[in-house]
Amino acid sequence: MREMSRGARRRRRPRRRGTNSEGHVYTRYSDGAFCYRNVDAATGRTASTYFNDGSGHAFYRDLDRGYGFHQVLSTGERRYFGEDNRDEANKKKKRSRRRRKSE
Repeated sequence: MREMSRGARRRRRPRRRGTNSEGHVYTRYSDGAFCYRNVDAATGRTASTYFNDGSGHAFYRDLDRGYGFHQVLSTGERRYFGEDNRDEANKKKKRSRRRRKSE
């Protein structure tokens, strides 16, 4: 088993929690990360989540529809996952290929 050097792993601690004006439950962390949970008022269930790691990556998941994505914030590139996003991801790939061919 490999030993980790001291300080090699940052500790993420909640700094602030609350509900914003749109009804999203949010948490801000000590390392700059933050997350939002959209709660369905009728059922009290979490409908979707958004997490920004504070280091250039964001993650979204729609729990009702069963899909989500990972996004590199510096480039805007998204990688989709889940059944509902397969079609959208394929459309984006085709558009990207067409752009490359026309350049």
